Amino acid sequence: MTAPKREQLANNAFTQLNGAINNSVTSVVVADGSVFPSVGNFRVSISDEIMICTARSTNTLTVLRGQEGTAGASHGDGSNITHNLTAGGLTRWAQDNDALWGYSNAPPLGRIDNGSGTILTSADFTWVNQGGATVSDQNGTMFMRAPPASLNNLRVLKRTAPSPPYSLIGAFQITKFRENLESGGLLFSKNSDGKLHAFALGIDGTGPFRPAIYNFTNATTFSANALAPQHALFVGRYYWQKLEDDNTNLKFYTSFDGVEWIQVLSIGRTSFMAGGPDEIGFYANNHGSTLYDMGMRLAHWSTI
Repeated sequence: MTAPKREQLANNAFTQLNGAINNSVTSVVVADGSVFPSVGNFRVSISDEIMICTARSTNTLTVLRGQEGTAGASHGDGSNITHNLTAGGLTRWAQDNDALWGYSNAPPLGRIDNGSGTILTSADFTWVNQGGATVSDQNGTMFMRAPPASLNNLRVLKRTAPSPPYSLIGAFQITKFRENLESGGLLFSKNSDGKLHAFALGIDGTGPFRPAIYNFTNATTFSANALAPQHALFVGRYYWQKLEDDNTNLKFYTSFDGVEWIQVLSIGRTSFMAGGPDEIGFYANNHGSTLYDMGMRLAHWSTI
């Protein structure tokens, strides 16, 4: 199988046919081919027919006829031929830059929802230990800024968890100047006593991008490591996490693409929280910094 060529684009590209064509020819001569991209693939339309141009030689286009649900048709000499951005072309262009674009199992970036299609904003979350932290809604994402803190200060945004069993998926970007003990990610919490399981993407003196799971008695009091910081090879634009409550165990997963998951821990759901968690959320902990803010973007959130 030949790999598809990258989708090519040009602005205001149109010309006319130089000679009539029937409904099946694959070599099309135009009046001025220079208006189009110099190489394929790109999409052109004549009337209602969409074609994919796979190559261009001066004024001659090599095309695939009747694309994207349209039918090959005869077209007269002088008919307008236009380079268009079509649904198929846009999908192909996106796939050229993100291999999982359009894959039905890939969680969409830039979407925060409740799992039923309702879009959430920061107003749908409740702060715990906000301090000087801020959050802003930005183009389908949420950006949390955590101020310097010499000790543990989990800046938490939380909401009521679904009834188990359920899974929560989140995608993050984290930025920090200098390396101390900063971390951020998804969390389970218990409303009645404030306990937290914090799923961390951590930064410390050993290195960046160290996943860990911390038990906190409350947002400022560390209790114990459920999973001590681990060395990890992280490659990707976003760091994906998944929490799972199956009504018996709490499970923690990590991923580089939101599709393929690696489980890093499974613990009894009542091992730290009596009755198990009843809230879910995300947090940033700018621990050990006295000078610089920490930034974290939540780029995806969904429950299933």
